Amino acid sequence: MKRLHADERGQTLVFVMVFIAAMALIIPPLLSLASTGLIASRAGQSHARAREAADAGAEFGLARVKAGDIAQVSDPVSAPLAAPNVNGYSLNVTLSRRPLTGITVERTDASDVCGYRVRVTDDNSLLPYGVSWTVSPSGTVDQGGRFHGSAGTYTITATFANLTGQGSFVIGSPCP
Repeated sequence: MKRLHADERGQTLVFVMVFIAAMALIIPPLLSLASTGLIASRAGQSHARAREAADAGAEFGLARVKAGDIAQVSDPVSAPLAAPNVNGYSLNVTLSRRPLTGITVERTDASDVCGYRVRVTDDNSLLPYGVSWTVSPSGTVDQGGRFHGSAGTYTITATFANLTGQGSFVIGSPCP
């Protein structure tokens, strides 16, 4: 039988107790840090998803404006749109505008005889979209405000919501 020296008794117990004490001091803060990181990540992701949903609602409204839905907004000055759900959020999209007092047709640039736009007299907005264009005697203006026709004198009329504006223009060269 092997004898143990009296001074070696209990050494393993001391090492185990020191190890347990060290782990008791290190593990709770590490678990707290991991938990805080997960909570912050979840909150950040929730905010990002809500921000993306709001951005999608704004893009949806802009797309409807470009498609001409704003022409239906006259009085009252806003119209709700049925937008799809995004990231689990129900979107409340409403097209709004100020009451318009009048519109005029003007050239986009003095040197560009083929480009036209509508200026709203209430808020000074320039509108290429959502406008119905008519040209007399012959010719067309597309939704981007580009005139297509031969040289001549034309009356270009723009209709937006419940207002109509027009201008008379001399076009010196054909516009493709």
